[in-house]
This record gives sequence, C-alpha cells and structure tokens, in this order.
Amino acid sequence: MCGGFYVCGAHKDMNCRHLPPNVSAVRCLHENRLPFVLCASLAACAANETITAYGAGDRVWRVSEINGAAFDAAATISFAAAGTVTGTAPCNTFTARQMAPYPWIELGPIAATKRACPDLAQETTFFETLSAVNTADVLGGTMILTAITDGETTAQMVLEAR
Repeated sequence: MCGGFYVCGAHKDMNCRHLPPNVSAVRCLHENRLPFVLCASLAACAANETITAYGAGDRVWRVSEINGAAFDAAATISFAAAGTVTGTAPCNTFTARQMAPYPWIELGPIAATKRACPDLAQETTFFETLSAVNTADVLGGTMILTAITDGETTAQMVLEAR
C-alpha cells in the first residue's frame, strides 16, 4: 500500500476527504472549480511494467547466441524487480538499471568489473550488443534482445532460461 489520495470538491468551501490508501497525495486544487479533481501521485504505486514483470524476473538467463552465431562463452543476465540488472560477462560481472516499459529495454549505465580477459573479443561483443539492444521478447524460456535502428535490426542476443 502507498500513501493515500484525496478527492476535492468543486467549490472552495468543500473539504478534501481522505480515501483508502493506495496512492500518495499531491494537493487539492479548489481554484479550478472542476466537478472533482483527483489529486494523486501514481509514481510510488505504479505497477512494474519492465521486462521483469513480463517473464524475465526471478530467472537467470544464459546467452546462447549473438548476431546469429552461437555464443559459447559463459554469460548470464538476471532482472530484479527493482529495475536492477546483474550478470556475468565472459570475464567480468556487471550491473545496470532497466526502467523502460516492456517490450522496450534500456540498460544504463552498465558498470562492470575490470578483470583481465583472456578472450577480449567475446567480452567486447557481449557488452557492445548488450549496450545496443532496445527491444525485448520473452517467449517462455527464451528471451530475444534486439537492437533496432531506423527500422533495421542491427544486433541481437538470444538467451535461454536456466
């Protein structure tokens, strides 16, 4: 439950009355003389509309393919309810924020450890693709992250739930 909300009367003499808590109050606007003004801030109570709520949450996703080629290096991604994305790249671990509503995905900024990497090419491919993606599809145990620019697919990452 969040704070509470108020319904305001049309006349300045009318008081705001407190209703059951489910959104936080902003303020009543008596001056507008509207029949009723619902004064509420929905941000605190907004439903999770990110990829997490659409099948990606509470799972570890293993990268199986990047740009049509099998990706043999160990790399995983997890989506937490609070908009936090964590995972392992082929050499380093990372974290990022994801707040875009599904089916979009917008990671950033991505913070990663800086360990030396024996296969820097796979590490670079992973992070470049992850940084570029902007749409997501969750299809049961498969997730497809795609970068679409000017209507064209420019990069794609396929992940399987573990």
